[in-house]
Amino acid sequence: MDDRRIRVYNALAERLESMRRIDGLPEAERERMLSQAMELFIPLAHRLGFYWIKSEMENIWLSKVHPAEYNDIASRTDAMLTGRARELDDFIEPIADALLQQDYRFAIKKRIKTPYSIWYKMNTKHVTFEEIYDLLAVRFIYAPDTDDIEEERAQAYAICSTVTSIYPPMEGRFRDWVSHPKENGYEALHTTVLSKSGLWVEVQVRSRRMDDIAEHGIAAHWAYKNAAFISEADSRLDRWLTREIESVLINTDSDETDKI
Repeated sequence: MDDRRIRVYNALAERLESMRRIDGLPEAERERMLSQAMELFIPLAHRLGFYWIKSEMENIWLSKVHPAEYNDIASRTDAMLTGRARELDDFIEPIADALLQQDYRFAIKKRIKTPYSIWYKMNTKHVTFEEIYDLLAVRFIYAPDTDDIEEERAQAYAICSTVTSIYPPMEGRFRDWVSHPKENGYEALHTTVLSKSGLWVEVQVRSRRMDDIAEHGIAAHWAYKNAAFISEADSRLDRWLTREIESVLINTDSDETDKI
């Protein structure tokens, strides 16, 4: 990464660390930091694909600005994940068996939507907690048996097809960011399927490379540029990143703390 990119990442990480200690700050400083997080740092982390930073900042913001709503949602998601644990395992088992029979090497992650994501959806879509279909998700992260990126992507579709041959998909809930990656490099297939017990589950399919980029953002993408994935898409991504940094960051030559 060049100096500006390193500076962006460091600024985001430092701001997240400050937000983790926000309770020790004076009230005016807390309000300023929360406002800056929502107006600048969270959008920047989102645009650059640093989703773990974005998600934690969002949850801190919600827990401080709307603590009652945050606590209610967090307690309900904790209870759901605990109560549905066996059901999710039963859901995963036939998919995992089928993929093993096809000689795929893969890892599985279970997750539930973050409190902020749920709160945002409830307030923007005007739905209740019970009306959110993608609360639960299962992610299949496969190790492709090829260095060819097109073959790697073809395996993502094959795995997704295996999933929907076992469980019926919800109409209109298929998302293809493999043939059309997001501008920040995010690649994955998402589909929502109905389990045998009547539970809607979002299934995400990613290769290890895709997962690295999804989890660690643009920095992971550059690491793969040193391998076999150099393409015109990489050049587009670099041009996009330059535009985003220039449009979002305040004067990068300033030494003021708030100006990255």
